[in-house]
Amino acid sequence: MFLSKLRNKKEVISWSLYDFANQPFTTIIVTFVYGAFFTSVIASDENTGTLFWTWGIASTAIIVSILSPILGALADKGGYRKFFLILFTWICAIFSILLYFPQSGDVFFALSLFVIANISFELGSVFCNSYL
Repeated sequence: MFLSKLRNKKEVISWSLYDFANQPFTTIIVTFVYGAFFTSVIASDENTGTLFWTWGIASTAIIVSILSPILGALADKGGYRKFFLILFTWICAIFSILLYFPQSGDVFFALSLFVIANISFELGSVFCNSYL
């Protein structure tokens, strides 16, 4: 009884910390800070930056909508949910760190890093939610 309660408590704390840690990605990178930085500093002008940022968001949505059911079925059939969760969390973290490096004018480099990080974030969320 005690061990099951302890395990349950550790699981709740673990999922809470995961959720707490992944919320800044959408707030800082997708919505407020990096999106504004991309459109005003990395892109040549704000209109072009907004256009490319929108394409990045849209391409992420399309790719995730295609990959989610495929990877979800693969994870369910082969028992890869935890592996995919860890994999996509690491990919998102690494590519989020790499977002530091693009300079003004590196539109496609910055956008590629963002799209990979965002796809990984969304796919990681799929596998995190599959545990709930």
